[in-house]
Amino acid sequence: MIALQGEVRRRVEPSGVQPLPMAIAVLALAETVSEDVRRSARVDLALHAYKLGYFVVDVLEVRSDADADAYGWVEELAEQTDADALVCSGPLDRARLEAVADRIHMTIRLAPTPVL
Repeated sequence: MIALQGEVRRRVEPSGVQPLPMAIAVLALAETVSEDVRRSARVDLALHAYKLGYFVVDVLEVRSDADADAYGWVEELAEQTDADALVCSGPLDRARLEAVADRIHMTIRLAPTPVL
């Protein structure tokens, strides 16, 4: 690989670092939880996924078990990114997530439920 630095061309060797597998983080919190707590829980979940060895594509929040649109977004993003895992926290519809994971050949990793 050639990198340009000013007018000088120099060869840059690949670092040899393997990219992290991708994951989609899925979070469920009660409707009454404040935006500050939601923001903190999203960051905590992303960091947890990173500690498990994943690069987080996005943290998607599901507001309730009946939030069909949100579960659809999870599946659509998983298909588009070819993610390796769903990293999940909170009271989620586990059967729906398992069905998505089975169709797309993903792993489900559970994270601790956020302390509110």
